[in-house]
Amino acid sequence: MSMTQYLLVFGMLLMLIDIFFASDIPTYISYILFTCAFSSILDVNVLVTIMLSIVFFFLLMVFHILIWRRTVSVLVNRGISKRCIYTWYRRIGRVEGDSKNGKRENTREYPWGSIPVR
Repeated sequence: MSMTQYLLVFGMLLMLIDIFFASDIPTYISYILFTCAFSSILDVNVLVTIMLSIVFFFLLMVFHILIWRRTVSVLVNRGISKRCIYTWYRRIGRVEGDSKNGKRENTREYPWGSIPVR
């Protein structure tokens, strides 16, 4: 494989890692790698290559702001962390209602007991 292909594969790997971590740093690094791969395939003047690479990087940033963030958040919230959020809610308790006796009481459940909430 050529250096360009390595940059593209490593950039895609970093974008997949971004799905599982709550940080944009792997995605920014992958955008830099994609820009380096893009600039390496251009066969024009150095100044034109730099200008086109800057434009390509800003297009990737626009893609990130408009599409990638929302797609990743929907994927994580509906698929990956849905069970984690449900477990977290069960662990800290509900704000209203007590399902033990079927009555709706204003209590907050904790592992050590229930506390009334105003």
